[in-house]
Amino acid sequence: MLFPIAFTFISIVLFFISFIIGRWEGMGMGAVSISLFVASIIALIAIVLLYKIGPNSSKNHHQY
Repeated sequence: MLFPIAFTFISIVLFFISFIIGRWEGMGMGAVSISLFVASIIALIAIVLLYKIGPNSSKNHHQY
């Protein structure tokens, strides 16, 4: 659950850096950062949904 959140922050930072770089290189970095942002949001939603509707969703997950 930590990786999608980390990639979301990385993509936001890359997006702002793309404005500093500018030109075609910055535009390419902006496209990559937007793609990474969308992918990390989809992964985060999928992880949360799988965690909520998993086979052990009614049990306490912290029992050993």
